[in-house]
Amino acid sequence: MPFPKRSVKPEALGERPGSGPGTQVGPPAVWDDLDAVTNSMLAGTLRQLADLLKNATDIFDDLDSELHRVACRSEKLLTRIENVEDKVKGLDARSVPIRLVETT
Repeated sequence: MPFPKRSVKPEALGERPGSGPGTQVGPPAVWDDLDAVTNSMLAGTLRQLADLLKNATDIFDDLDSELHRVACRSEKLLTRIENVEDKVKGLDARSVPIRLVETT
């Protein structure tokens, strides 16, 4: 089972700042102003989008480095194959004597 490189979890956008799980002491606070709720949710959404962008950048950077390694390995393999092809072209099967051995 592969280990996860990144863990992504959503945030509750409608929560009041500083009121996470286990932080509520008294009765639930009612937001006085609709603008405060809207601004807080917008800020939370922008924060999540920024985190998503950061994770996407990390993923594409990892993918780029992995593809670069694959390209380097493929280039080395192609060079080795070309070397073997050159050696095989230089071989002449008719010039090599073959012994025939009878088996009983």
